[in-house]
Amino acid sequence: MVTTLVEHQDAWHTELGSIDMATSAIVRGLLIMPKVAVPSQRRVFRNHPSWEDDPAAQAALGPIIAKWLAQGVLEYVEWDDRQPILLQPCGAVPKGSAPFYRLITDARFGNKMYSDWGVSYTSAADLSHALHRCDFTWCTDLEDAYHLAVFSGCGGALRPVKRPIVSGSGEVTWIDGFVNGCDPSSCLGGCDKDMSGLSIDGHVFRFAACQFGQKTAGSPLNSLVMSVARYFARLPQPVHVAAWVDDLHFSMSTPPHPPCDGYRSGCPTCVTYYGHALRAQALWRTKAAVLGLPLSPSKGHEVDQGGPFCGINIDVLNGRYLMLQEKTASCDATLAGLLDCSDSTPRLLAQGRGKAGHYGCAVPFLALGCASLTQAMHSTEFDTSRRPPPLRQEKGADFDWDQRVPISMRCRAALSLMRRSLLERAAAGQPMWPAPASSVLGAFYAGRASAAGVVVISLDADASGWRMAVRLQPGEPACRVACPWPPTLAGCWACWMAPLPPPGDADHAITLHAISAVAALRVAHHRGLTQGRSILFRGPCSTALECLSHGDPARPAAQDAALLLGAACLDLRLDPPLFVPRTGPLPLGPAPAPDTDWDCSSPELRSFLVELAGRFGATISLDVFASSTTALAPRFFSAEADARAEGVDAFAQPDWGTSLCPHCSSRHQEFIALTPPLTVTARALRKAQCDEACGVMVVPFRVTAPWWPLAANASRTPSPHGSRAFSPFFRWRTALALRNPSGSALPAVAVCVFDFRPDRARLPHTSCPGALAWRGPSCIAAADDASDFQALPCV
Repeated sequence: MVTTLVEHQDAWHTELGSIDMATSAIVRGLLIMPKVAVPSQRRVFRNHPSWEDDPAAQAALGPIIAKWLAQGVLEYVEWDDRQPILLQPCGAVPKGSAPFYRLITDARFGNKMYSDWGVSYTSAADLSHALHRCDFTWCTDLEDAYHLAVFSGCGGALRPVKRPIVSGSGEVTWIDGFVNGCDPSSCLGGCDKDMSGLSIDGHVFRFAACQFGQKTAGSPLNSLVMSVARYFARLPQPVHVAAWVDDLHFSMSTPPHPPCDGYRSGCPTCVTYYGHALRAQALWRTKAAVLGLPLSPSKGHEVDQGGPFCGINIDVLNGRYLMLQEKTASCDATLAGLLDCSDSTPRLLAQGRGKAGHYGCAVPFLALGCASLTQAMHSTEFDTSRRPPPLRQEKGADFDWDQRVPISMRCRAALSLMRRSLLERAAAGQPMWPAPASSVLGAFYAGRASAAGVVVISLDADASGWRMAVRLQPGEPACRVACPWPPTLAGCWACWMAPLPPPGDADHAITLHAISAVAALRVAHHRGLTQGRSILFRGPCSTALECLSHGDPARPAAQDAALLLGAACLDLRLDPPLFVPRTGPLPLGPAPAPDTDWDCSSPELRSFLVELAGRFGATISLDVFASSTTALAPRFFSAEADARAEGVDAFAQPDWGTSLCPHCSSRHQEFIALTPPLTVTARALRKAQCDEACGVMVVPFRVTAPWWPLAANASRTPSPHGSRAFSPFFRWRTALALRNPSGSALPAVAVCVFDFRPDRARLPHTSCPGALAWRGPSCIAAADDASDFQALPCV
């Protein structure tokens, strides 16, 4: 069948390109097809306008139906064959490229009885973990990816069949093809082909491959994509493959080398790896042809050091995300359309929220309003009693996506901020590899050059008022300000904002801490402390800082404070601030880092980690994700309050790579144990990279994960298999000792010694006893905090 598909692919495009007829004419042109009635026991749902009422849609989509018949995507069901379980309604919606209509089917009813099947969604933002400066990338799009009929059905032997090609005059010719498994006359029920079909002019067809939107649509596609990703990860020169459903992104890492302007400038390293990337791209095209997978010639980009993916231009050389102009115009039109309406529907609001969330990595403050749109979708804008956030209600079968909901003043404020950020900041883009806020703070207090141009604003708030201390340089006296709430609320509150939660409510203190950041920014700018600087906020309320950074649909008043802060940054032409909880005392509210969601307490694994460190002459000095019972060293960071922990929340700690020793007053290089929770693996690796940490690492053995190239490039463990396959990791096969959040055992984990330091000559070793001894809770800047806020009344 594969050979037949390849031989006739060009013939299909040539023969069908000139067809211009209605779908009914195509069906009647197939003379063998008698007109049959839909069986009365089959339910036909018509929730969309029928495309049979639109001649333009018929003329545009008729050739698509003809091509699907020739490819075997649609199979004709005769009156005495087994009928599909569900006949789905079909309609046509306009789109921007030829044939200017898209055929859609309503899968909502069928999805109630279908089983879920995974589809891979790797966004452009996720690719920042897979890419490094000077890496080579290329993109391809699988044409008709959901119609891979060769991989669908119940399987079995390939059997020859005849398939029709309909000419523009209605003449039918036949080509040889193959069917995988059953056809309508031999189907016994139970496979995905039997699930759904459609009716055109009384003729019944069934899908040989699932349509987009059905839960089982990923059954052949996702299996194929993951197989491609694993194959290229095994190459001697590994290539990482990521997918946004059927858009495939390939990337090849280049080794670290001095800064350059890429292969076009003649850099020897880049030129060499450009040739490697071209050969890998040619290998992929050969494999696609053998498998009968047509590649879209009009989508994707050739081998280069960056390029467009999912509407975002990825500039690897300069490390920037830039939104494509046509996507900027489309997103702006969506937001403008919502602003022009007095009411809308959750479906349209979700469309704007989805675009803003997707492109938020390239446009600052764009994603900040998504939480406000979620509140408007569920009519919970002023309801502070709903927990969990209303976003989860959308998954319910009873949620009405087409109900009318008002566009309130709060929703308009969020839409205005999002549109303004799009128009003013889209051209500049955003950095691909921003440093975590805690790492910036660590560099600031260590006096490193990477923290130049940073201003640190420490916040505190209570019922009487708010206080701040501003530092431009570590060790220098801070500028201190205190102010009571009445004048602050009078100056910061807007008429559209949600009411302040009453005292005693859990969100009251969170909202006050969020508003204090808005007031502090205005005061610091008025005093000239923010000119040309990056702003880093520190505070005791981690929940308020998280809301200011990403928004929160469950806290209306705090979400409005986040919108005010974003608008103030746009007014003052400032970059998005950074936020980090204050270390030392347990922060107000839950710790941002989740509890450990997998068990690394296996005695065999713990012993192996200690032994692996000893092979390199190192000793584990710090465990960054641990508890009193699981720590591999006397010094550790915990997710919750622990009397023996040096810090609460590993991501709030300023530096994983080095620490100031209280015994010898010198800075020691740490050798850490890194066993991050599964949900924050990428974030933990990025933190370790920015802190230039080294140590032993345990991560899931997932070569298709976006963070895998980052982990592989940092590994310095010799490959146990003597090859570059899967990169140099020890593959530790697990039993029931390691479990993921779903409760099932992980099949394997990757264990290695990693090193993110620029100078990897030797691993750290020190004879100072204080390097390994327990030091008590972390006290970085604790003395500054005490002096900054001591006896500072709000007057």
